[in-house]
Amino acid sequence: MTIAWTPELSALVYPSRKRPVSTPIDPKAARKACVGYWKDKARIAKVKLALHKNPPAWSAVVDRVLARARKPNAEHPLDIDLEAATVTLKLCPLWASLPYWIAVGGIPFALRTLIRCHGLLCSALEFGYSRNGVDLGLWIIETRKLSVDWPEGYGDAWALMRAALSDAIEPVYDEAHGIADEALLASSTGNPNEAALQILLPFAFPDEQAWAK
Repeated sequence: MTIAWTPELSALVYPSRKRPVSTPIDPKAARKACVGYWKDKARIAKVKLALHKNPPAWSAVVDRVLARARKPNAEHPLDIDLEAATVTLKLCPLWASLPYWIAVGGIPFALRTLIRCHGLLCSALEFGYSRNGVDLGLWIIETRKLSVDWPEGYGDAWALMRAALSDAIEPVYDEAHGIADEALLASSTGNPNEAALQILLPFAFPDEQAWAK
């Protein structure tokens, strides 16, 4: 059997500005998917168990994460740190969060938040979920040292971001380009485990040949 790689099929696999793919997202459906995770009592309990372990700079953010969990159907302003903390604390998986961010906050907001997620780490990756049979809970660690491993499911998320950027109008793409340019510069130092964005951003912006090193 022979597969003919038409431009349409190629675009589905490798979307770009030259081969855009439309990615319509229903905002109500995207939010509903997130709400189901935000209010999960077992996940909330793990976050509450380790409240004192969060860095001081993140304490207020985690409080807002829990406030939204208590009233998930209420209106809560979009905020980069709030959304990134929610993913990091495993209160909502990235595959559900990113469509919500794009649909409600727009591509630039979603890109900033996705980038932010790579600068955070869930405590479970470093300390595990329990010790000697005792639940440790979950807290935020602010570091890029495992950016190649975290957040979970980031491969699919960046594929969606690439598709969304391929079809974005020019002003939106230009704004996102500026965000990516800053992030590339900010993540240019450190060891290979800290350099995930050096690979992922060029992947999301395939038309920027200068970034494909």
